[in-house]
Amino acid sequence: MFFAFGRPDTVVLGSTEAYVLEALGPGKKALDNPELAGFLKLVDQKAPIWAAGRVAERVRKGLVDVTNKELQAGPVAFVGKLDPSQGANVDLGVVMNDAKDANTLETFAKNQMGLFAMAAQAKGVGKIVDKVQISTQDKLVSFRGNFTVDDINRLFCVLDGDAKCGQDATP
Repeated sequence: MFFAFGRPDTVVLGSTEAYVLEALGPGKKALDNPELAGFLKLVDQKAPIWAAGRVAERVRKGLVDVTNKELQAGPVAFVGKLDPSQGANVDLGVVMNDAKDANTLETFAKNQMGLFAMAAQAKGVGKIVDKVQISTQDKLVSFRGNFTVDDINRLFCVLDGDAKCGQDATP
């Protein structure tokens, strides 16, 4: 991963140095590309941290495979924002080729979340996982969660393997 500051409040990230240098140099920018400009409209650019980008072909194909080809095509792009000012207000959007694939991904993700929630409850973080909401609007599948500072501390405590975390409910 390569990065550079585009402005004092802006970091440009890319998988290649050439991409980052192109983004910083003269010439066309993301907003000059109608497809990328459309993706940027889907993200809250006033959030403290936000991102938008295309999804790599291997990732697109991988998601089609993981869903046993229930999806016709993988995601085209992603958009996301994070506001860590009072915990973590997270919003991740996955842009699909069409509304049918978006609905299929939403159903698949909700089914997976059910299994994930059971595993999370065994570790005492089920209430945190329950805060994740999945919804679809046209071609955009959204994963949203608003987590408190206590939620984040609890999650880190469990991930660190600290036995003193104390469960919110026994499994």
